[in-house]
Amino acid sequence: MKKIFSLKTLIIIGLIIIFTGCTTAPIYNVIDHPINYQYDKSLNEDQISKAIYQAGNQLNWTMVQKKPNQIIATHIKNHHRAVVDITFDKTHYSIDYHNSSNLAYNGQGINRRYNFWVVRFSDEIRKNLKIKFNELSNK
Repeated sequence: MKKIFSLKTLIIIGLIIIFTGCTTAPIYNVIDHPINYQYDKSLNEDQISKAIYQAGNQLNWTMVQKKPNQIIATHIKNHHRAVVDITFDKTHYSIDYHNSSNLAYNGQGINRRYNFWVVRFSDEIRKNLKIKFNELSNK
């Protein structure tokens, strides 16, 4: 009976290690994502900034303009907080890790929630940029 209990305990500990190890991943940064790769016209930096702000607002990110082409965005969900640095010009945008709390950041990896939030943010930025380009095309 004692050996079976030990085997169950060992299995439970192993599963805990596996599942807690699966919650972190390398940090995902968006690096120089092209803005106008499918369109003949280009957006100005104000239109790009608006598309980024709209994306952030749609996903509950709080944004502060740090410089003309730099936005600091913060996302808070429950007790987790992620802060990213968004830089852009007329042709590219980037989203880089700035800091976080309660996301198990260890210098290389971070809780997978962070990556999920950044991917969604980038997807939403692309959707809003596409809308801006379509508005240009219809003029």
